[in-house]
Amino acid sequence: MRVIEALEYLHGSYRELERMNAKHIDGDDPSLVAWDGVLGSWTVNARKLIDFIDGAAHARRDDILADDFMADDSDWPTAKRGLHELDELRQRVGKEIAHLTYPTAPKAEGWGVGTGRRELARAMTVFVAHAPPEHLAADFAARTDAVAEELVYLHPLNDAQPPAPPARRL
Repeated sequence: MRVIEALEYLHGSYRELERMNAKHIDGDDPSLVAWDGVLGSWTVNARKLIDFIDGAAHARRDDILADDFMADDSDWPTAKRGLHELDELRQRVGKEIAHLTYPTAPKAEGWGVGTGRRELARAMTVFVAHAPPEHLAADFAARTDAVAEELVYLHPLNDAQPPAPPARRL
């Protein structure tokens, strides 16, 4: 999956979480399986983008990294250090979604997808600002800006934690 597709897929799964949340508020609970599936999709695509932006320490030889697109004299290394808010999201996805682990501490409640989506949109915007235009597909910057703008500005009230997933129906 290309980088822009991961960003657009992240946006789509976020919109689906919003739709499911609205149904939950209206009293029509989506199934736990559906909720977990969409949240899992969102977190996996979030992890892809985080690893793209700052994955050099965890990268495999064939991974696509933002560093690959930067000019040698770019200030990208300094700029991406300012995106440290992604670290907590990366750790949570790794610990709570991607790996089976023994419980050693209480899990953090809920997933701050509103905050996470804003930080990912900001990270991709910073990437576009630092990458030489000739290193990006012709429509990459415009598509990134369109998704980032909607993710950041369209839903200003999404700082609140999403509700807990619906209770299991037996």
